Amino acid sequence: MNNLSDGLVKDIEYSGVHPQVVLRVTSQALGVEQAKAWYVQTETTLDGAKLLRHVTVALLTDKRLLRVHVDDDATQTTAVFDAVRLADVKTHAVSYVYTNDNTGELKVKEAIMSLNWQTVRRVDLEPATCGDVNCAADHGYTGSTMPDDFNLRVSTEVEGDEAVSKYELFIEAVSGSLASISEKVAY
Repeated sequence: MNNLSDGLVKDIEYSGVHPQVVLRVTSQALGVEQAKAWYVQTETTLDGAKLLRHVTVALLTDKRLLRVHVDDDATQTTAVFDAVRLADVKTHAVSYVYTNDNTGELKVKEAIMSLNWQTVRRVDLEPATCGDVNCAADHGYTGSTMPDDFNLRVSTEVEGDEAVSKYELFIEAVSGSLASISEKVAY
């Protein structure tokens, strides 16, 4: 795992969600590359009486954008990563929500970055029907496919001011890299 910087290791360990798994998968995802920017987000949710923990590591290298995601529940931990060449990112959108902090100064309350990298599509299927409630025929399935792109939202109300500031730095690094690549690539 010598491809992981001390700062990245520290941020992953701080997340507290199976840091050894996250470190291992992050190192595998990076391969021979080094991350020049990253953001680590931890989320805890409740599903009934079940506690679910998630960590997402967004990484930027000189050539690629990567996402490592680890889900943890009481019975198992799953880890996945995906990566895309910077030149293959089709669109890049960032949304900000600002709040007035009673001093007249606007502060970022929330930042959302969406990247269309067209690597994975999600398929939602359901049984098809003809509309007749008494019909027992098999009408197959109907559904839709949607891009399962990269979306990450960071909020001061959930992650805190420092997290949003770190995320803004990651957004700036990604935007700069994509701008640099777009100068070299004809669309």
